[in-house]
Amino acid sequence: PETLAQNQQSGELRLTIRNTGTKKAKSVSVRIYKQSDQPFDFSEKYDYIGDLNENQTGTAVFRFDVDSDASLKTYFLKAEIRYLVDDEVRVVEKQIPLKVEKARSSSGLSFGVPLAVIVLILLGGYYVWRKAK
Repeated sequence: PETLAQNQQSGELRLTIRNTGTKKAKSVSVRIYKQSDQPFDFSEKYDYIGDLNENQTGTAVFRFDVDSDASLKTYFLKAEIRYLVDDEVRVVEKQIPLKVEKARSSSGLSFGVPLAVIVLILLGGYYVWRKAK
């Protein structure tokens, strides 16, 4: 959808994960956490990506519904990325902003632009985290 609005019935969140490390990441998975008072109902909160070789990407997809009485504000979800490197479990956590606005005309920004920004933030944070290790 073009906007995430109060009266919107559904949406889709796509997270692209890139292995920026020097080793294969095994069993990569993503879980979405939300606070109980947030106006989103996810059909699934977990997505399995699989193994990612160096510089390879995978995508996790989460479909959700927006409550009709959602407040107009930015909500923050938590994404937890889990993977194995040499049989060691590693976890990366990122906050994902989802903004609920009034419905706009079709000339407004597309939904893809904010998602692209979210993915870039996640990838940048993951890269910084990997460099810190």
